[in-house]
Amino acid sequence: MSNIKDIQAIKTLISEGKKQGFLTFEQLGKALPAEFNKADQLDDVIKIFDQLNIAIVNTPEDGKRLWMPGWIMMMTLISLKAKRKA
Repeated sequence: MSNIKDIQAIKTLISEGKKQGFLTFEQLGKALPAEFNKADQLDDVIKIFDQLNIAIVNTPEDGKRLWMPGWIMMMTLISLKAKRKA
């Protein structure tokens, strides 16, 4: 097999993962070709997403929770800066 990143299904998942910030195992299962049914091949795919900081989660709610703490921290910092200026 050539470079895994060159497979269209992987490219699509990378794009979706970058947009959402995460992917679900269900998304992976539906999108990946049947040739990725072996553990070592799936590990290679998961490593790609890990290198791109795309989390693989059980549910979309789990993925949204990953981003929540950073969002809360960012909003807190913005609020503090606004209070200092006032």
